[in-house]
This record gives sequence, C-alpha cells and structure tokens, in this order.
Amino acid sequence: MSRFTLTEDDLKAGYVIDPDKAGWFLLEHAGSVEKASSKGDGSIVAHVTFKVIRPLDEGADPAMVGVPVKVFYSEKALGMSLPMWKAFGKEIKAGDDINFNEPKGMTVAGYIKREKHYQGNGYVNSIVDFRPASE
Repeated sequence: MSRFTLTEDDLKAGYVIDPDKAGWFLLEHAGSVEKASSKGDGSIVAHVTFKVIRPLDEGADPAMVGVPVKVFYSEKALGMSLPMWKAFGKEIKAGDDINFNEPKGMTVAGYIKREKHYQGNGYVNSIVDFRPASE
C-alpha cells in the first residue's frame, strides 16, 4: 500500500500554463507562510499562495482554474511586493508593518505566464503583475 495519496489539489499544483495562453486571471489570496531563506543568510521569505478562480482574458488558459500559484517576497526586497498591495487597495509607506496573510480570501487580478524555474530545472507558473480585480 502506498504512503501517499494524490489529491485534486496536488494534481492542479503540477500544471504549468500553456506558454501561448498567458494572460490575466482572477486570483484568490489563499494564504501565506514565512520561512527562512534557502540561502542560509538568516533572512525571511514570505511564500504567498494564490488560487486561480477564472481567466479574465479571452484566450487565457482555462486549465489554470484551481491551480495554486506562489509568489515569494524576501524581507530584503519588500518593495517588490508593492504592486500586489496596491492591487489590493492597500497604501504602503515607509515604517509600516505588513502582514502577508492580511488579504487572505480577497481577490485580485494577476498576469500569469510560464517562466523557467530559477534553478533551471523545468518551468513554473509566474505572476508577473497585479491589478485590482475590478479592472
């Protein structure tokens, strides 16, 4: 008997967007966890997970529905998270404390495309831009 049972979410997580069907998708913020950086430098990285609700562009890959897509924000470059916060309608300024779980359950639009994995082994879904869900 196997020790592992694949779930529907496991199968969805393995799906990589068709490179010809990148586009804007409605996303739900599914949660965030903070982990030590894999670089071993003592820094913390927020692993933010979004779940694809539906395509917003005609021609965007419909097979992405239900697929979880992660975005990573290092505490050493928090400014990279500003487009996400702006899309959620949150104004961030110097000195603010931010909680990456604050928008959990909220929706936003994200542009998803296929990109080479940063370690060079295969491809991943990448959210490269955000905008408010209502646009």
